[in-house]
Amino acid sequence: MNKQNNNQIKGRQSNHGDYYLPACLAHLGSPPLYMAVAYWGLLKKSPFTRDDLSAAFHITVRRAADVMTYIYIERQNCITSKKSLVNIGSGHSCLYLQVLAVAEPAPPRQAFRPPERRTSNAYNKEGQQELWHWLLTRPAGGDPE
Repeated sequence: MNKQNNNQIKGRQSNHGDYYLPACLAHLGSPPLYMAVAYWGLLKKSPFTRDDLSAAFHITVRRAADVMTYIYIERQNCITSKKSLVNIGSGHSCLYLQVLAVAEPAPPRQAFRPPERRTSNAYNKEGQQELWHWLLTRPAGGDPE
C-alpha cells in the first residue's frame, strides 16, 4: 500500500479500496487495513461496531463488517479479540468486537519447492553410449544377465 494524501492509504491491489488512517495511527506508516483496525481497536480499549469502524476509517459499512469478520475468524494467530452480539430489538442484533492484543503477523511461508530431480545418465552422451551398448549386448528374449 502506498500513501496518497496525508492520511489516505491507497490499496495495493485493484480490488483493495482506499481507506483513511486515523491520526493516532500515523506512526504505523501504511499497514494493511486489518492491522490498522486491530491497532485502532487496541488503542480504543473498548468494543466497537462496524459503524464506528466505518466512520473512523472512511470505508463502507459492508467493508467494515468484512474486516471485523476477517480479524475475528482468519487472524486469530496474531490478533486476540472478543466478539459479542447485542440484541437491539425487533429481531435485530449488533456485533461488537474488542481487540485485546495484537502481535506481529508471521512472515509469509515460502512457496512449496519440489526436490531437485535427479538426472539420468541417458541424458548425456556417455550415458547414451552406455545404454546403447547395454541394449545391444543383452541376451535375446529379454532375459536378464
